[in-house]
Amino acid sequence: MSMDEVTMNVGAVGELQNMNVVLNPKSHCGDDKNVPKGSKESNDTIDTIVIDTQGRLAAGTSTNGVNRKIPGHARNSPVVGGGEYANQDVSAAICTGDEDIMMRFLPSFLAMEKIRRGVHPSRATSNAILRITYHYPNFFGGIVTLNKLGEYEAACNEEDIFPYTIVSPTLSPRVLSVPCSNLQYYKNTYQIFQ
Repeated sequence: MSMDEVTMNVGAVGELQNMNVVLNPKSHCGDDKNVPKGSKESNDTIDTIVIDTQGRLAAGTSTNGVNRKIPGHARNSPVVGGGEYANQDVSAAICTGDEDIMMRFLPSFLAMEKIRRGVHPSRATSNAILRITYHYPNFFGGIVTLNKLGEYEAACNEEDIFPYTIVSPTLSPRVLSVPCSNLQYYKNTYQIFQ
């Protein structure tokens, strides 16, 4: 799915199979092996948030997610606010993880709304994860936000760390990571985040 924050237009496709995306994969991808379908290594979620020189934001998500998918269910990627959300005046957010659980809470939309109300991205991302963790303590998920000022933050649950990459015109790509949540801490501070 992709979302244009200027027009608020969204679009998504699903269940595409046997698509020839390049004319000759050997010249583009090299010699590599396919990861077995449904393995832990085959998550293949790609989330992006971009901000241009005029401050316009956009967000997009593409996911495989087979290893965490409930058969017959749609994933959060095509659900506006579930996989990503962008708003021209405020921020954008993207997320990945146990999508069948995450889309019940619309974490990308929730984080963006917190930022709209003046909450810093670090607290907005923590709040979005907290809302899910409170009901599903063992869910796996991560979220990244970027506001109009270029401030970004990430939060996660159930893994040790959550890596994400930042790229800018003046810096080489940097892989950053955040430690994932401590459920007991969140339960003790839940009222603060509401």
